[in-house]
Amino acid sequence: MSPARMAFVGVLLVVLTACTGQSPPSPGAPPAPEADAESGRSPAAARRLTIFAAASLKDAFTVIGDDFRAAQQQTGANAVELAFSFAGSQTLRAQIEQGAPADVFAAADPAPLQALQAAGHVGPPATLAFNDLVVVRPAATEGSLGARTLSDIAARGRLVVATPEAPLGRYTATMFSRLEPALGAALQARVVSRELDARQVLGKVLLGEADAAVVYRTDAVAAGARVERVELPPDANVRATLAIAVVRRSREPDLAAAFAAYAAGPTGQARLRAAGFLVDAPAEIGAPAPPVTARPVSGSPAGAVP
Repeated sequence: MSPARMAFVGVLLVVLTACTGQSPPSPGAPPAPEADAESGRSPAAARRLTIFAAASLKDAFTVIGDDFRAAQQQTGANAVELAFSFAGSQTLRAQIEQGAPADVFAAADPAPLQALQAAGHVGPPATLAFNDLVVVRPAATEGSLGARTLSDIAARGRLVVATPEAPLGRYTATMFSRLEPALGAALQARVVSRELDARQVLGKVLLGEADAAVVYRTDAVAAGARVERVELPPDANVRATLAIAVVRRSREPDLAAAFAAYAAGPTGQARLRAAGFLVDAPAEIGAPAPPVTARPVSGSPAGAVP
C-alpha cells in the first residue's frame, strides 16, 4: 500500500471512530463477538424475561425475581433482566391471546392457563401455591364504621369485591353462595364497586373508599396494620389455586422454564410462604377451578413445562 493510501485509511479510521464512539481494534486483537442472528444480542448481553403474574403475587414475585437473578449470576451465566407485569389474571390472559410478549405466566386461578394451553399459547401449568379469602376493613380509627363482623357489614357497610371475570371475583361468588342465604344476599346487596384485581380491591379500603373488601389472605398480610380482618366461616371459605406456565412463543424458553421451576422450588416456595401463601395445603374440593397437579418444571425447545 502506498504511503498516500495508508494516510487516507488512517484518516478514515479516525473519522469512523469519532462517529461511532468506538476505538479501532488493536493490531492482533481477537475479533469482537458477533451478535446472535436470532436474538440480536451479543453473547455477553443480559438475557431478558417478561413475566406476567397475578396482582396478588406482586410482593412475593418481586423478591423471587431478585433471588433468581442472583442465583443465575452465581452460575456464571449472563446477567438476567426481569420485567414484571402484574394485573388481574383475566387481563393478562387476554394480552397473551392478543400476542403480547411474555415468557412466563403465573395466574391466581388455573382456568386462564388451561384456556391458554388449549389454544396452544402456554405449556402445561404447574401448581405454584394456594390462597384463602378474608374480609378486611380499615384499621379502627375514631369515627370509623367499626364493622367487626359480616353481619355488621351486611347491615350498613360499603363492600368492594373483584369483578366476576377475575379469579378473585369467582372465588368471592362461591364464598357468598356458601354463607347462610340471607347473609350472603345481604352482603351482595352491599357491594358498591367491583375491581379488576385483588390489589385494586384492597386499595379501595386503604383509601377509605369502602368499609370492607373481600381479598386474598396474602393481600391482608401485605397491608399489615393498615387493615383489620373479619374472618370468614371455615365452611364458607374458598381455597384458591395459583399456577404457573411457560409461554410457548418465549424467545428464552429454557430461561423461562428455569424461572418457573425456581418459583415452584424450595427458595420460591419459602418466599411465597413468607408472603402468606399456603404451599403445602391440599386444594379444596368444590373450588371454582379444578386444581392443577404439581410437577417438576424444566426447559424444552417449545418452551413448554413438561
